[in-house]
Amino acid sequence: MRYTRIVLFYVLCALAVVYARLAQMQYLTEPGSGFFTADGTIAAFLLVGFMVLALGALVVLSLMTRRAPSAAPAGSTLLSISAIVLSVAVLYDVTFVSYITNAFLFVALTKLCGLVSAASLLFYALRSKFAFLNRVSSLVYISLPLFFMFKLISIFTVYATVSVIASNVVTIAFLCSALLFFLYFVKIENSVMAGRSSYAIFPVGMIASIISLCCFVPHVVLFYIGKGSLVHDNPHGMVLAAAFAFFCCVYIFSLYSRKNLVHHKRKTHPLAVDTTYHDMSSHFYSGIMPEDEPEK
Repeated sequence: MRYTRIVLFYVLCALAVVYARLAQMQYLTEPGSGFFTADGTIAAFLLVGFMVLALGALVVLSLMTRRAPSAAPAGSTLLSISAIVLSVAVLYDVTFVSYITNAFLFVALTKLCGLVSAASLLFYALRSKFAFLNRVSSLVYISLPLFFMFKLISIFTVYATVSVIASNVVTIAFLCSALLFFLYFVKIENSVMAGRSSYAIFPVGMIASIISLCCFVPHVVLFYIGKGSLVHDNPHGMVLAAAFAFFCCVYIFSLYSRKNLVHHKRKTHPLAVDTTYHDMSSHFYSGIMPEDEPEK
C-alpha cells in the first residue's frame, strides 16, 4: 500500500481514537470515582471496542508498507529537538512524579534509569553536532526501555492496590507500548536485526504515539472547558506522554522518509545493440508487401 495512504489513515485513526477517549471521560465517567457511569457502561465499552478495532486496522495497514529503511535515521534538527524535549520530560517525570508504594527498590531504579535516559537522549540529540560523541557506544540507549520497564512496575504496584479504572488502563498501555518502542529503537541504533526491527517499529510507533496522545490531549481539553474533576490521572505524568508522542512521531517518520530508504537496483539490463536505427529499420515493414499488391 502507498505510504501516503497509511499516513493519512494514521492521522484519521489518531483523531478518532483521541475523540473517543475524550467522549468516555466527558460523558461516561463519574467525577468522584473515575469509573464508568451505571447507565453509560455499555456505551463506554463500545467505545473501547471501537478504539481497539481502529488501532488493529492501523497495525494491519502499516504492515503493508512497501518502504524499507536502509539504516537508522540520520541526525536532523527536528529529531534533535524532539530528543531534547523528551530528555527534559524524563527529568521532569523523575523529579515531580511520586509513587505511593512499598516497592522502594523499583522506584529507586526508575529514577536512576530516568537520569541515565535523560543523559542518553541528550547524547542522541548532540551526536550529529559533535563528532567526539560518536565514540560513545549506542548501548547507552538501553536505559530507555529499562526506565519505562521500572516505571511500569512501580506504577503497577500502585494500581494493584486500587480499583482498575479506565485512566489506569490507558496509562499502563502507554508505558507498555513505549517500552516496546524503545526496545526496537535500541536494536535499530545498534544495528541488531535492523531490517526486522525497522519493519516492526513502524506499527508499534504509530500505536504508541496514539495511546500517548490519549494520555494528555483529552485531559488538556477537559481542563480547558472547566471539567478538571473528570481527570483522575497525575497531571505531572502528562508531560512525559506528550514528549514521547512528539519524539515517537518524528523518529518513525524520519526512519521511513525517502532519504532513508533502500534503493533497489534493476534486475534487468537493456540489450546491447551495435546496429543503428537506420540499419534496423530495413527489417521492419508496414502496409502491403509488393507481391501482395492487387493487379491494376
